[in-house]
Amino acid sequence: MHIQPPVNLRSFGIYDFTLKIYRANFKTLFQLSLLYVLPRFLYKMVLILPLRIIVTKQTDTLFNLIFIIWGLIPIIGIILITENTIRNQEFITFKKAIQQGFSHWGSALGIYIILILNILVITIIAGIVGSLIVMIFSSLETSFPIDGILSLISLLLIIGLMGYWQFILKIIILRPDKKTSPIKRSRNLVKDQWWQGFGYNLAIILPIGLLYYVIFFVVRFIVPDMIGMQFILTSIISLPITPVSTIYTTLLFIMLEARKAKYAPVEPSGPIESEIEQLPG
Repeated sequence: MHIQPPVNLRSFGIYDFTLKIYRANFKTLFQLSLLYVLPRFLYKMVLILPLRIIVTKQTDTLFNLIFIIWGLIPIIGIILITENTIRNQEFITFKKAIQQGFSHWGSALGIYIILILNILVITIIAGIVGSLIVMIFSSLETSFPIDGILSLISLLLIIGLMGYWQFILKIIILRPDKKTSPIKRSRNLVKDQWWQGFGYNLAIILPIGLLYYVIFFVVRFIVPDMIGMQFILTSIISLPITPVSTIYTTLLFIMLEARKAKYAPVEPSGPIESEIEQLPG
């Protein structure tokens, strides 16, 4: 049975949907979170900190890149679980989520490589233009804060591009179409709804950031000298935050897509509701 996605939810409505999907698929999502967090945790807490192995910045960057690439697999699984649940399709097991992650992994990685190259080109061009502007202002011997202005412009440019490109992975996984680039389709989806997307993203980023820093300062006050405390805390918090934030942004994609297509709002029902009713408590 096909269920049209919700259109007119506010941020609290998406929070509610997110938690319903998380509860209904808790076991599988927790397993995917472990798959996402555990390799980085083992690398840092088993290999680096206890053995006091000195890792160069280049090596650490390489390992972080490997972890990001690996992390696409569980993230893809979480995205598929979200849509399958809201559309009343069969629930995805951990094994099937991994299989689906591997099957989409190559196309997702390819698009991200193209995206990184685009960012690299933009960065090079922006760097050249910025250097010329700085040289011009330096020759004029003015006190105008050009460096600060250029930094602000760069930050706004990055935020703008990330806003336009935020749904690329969701489009690759949920709406594959070889005729049109996912980069272009993500931009077209957000084009008339950029501020709505920005606001919804802030609605999840700010509470998570605030929660993290509150917990961090409390733990730091209790055990100030604990080795690797910040990384351990980040890893623990990532276990629930990774699926919750991915579900939230996937719901945001489905909602904006439905709003763009002028779907009528329909409340999800079926498997997710019956699954939630079976949960203890």
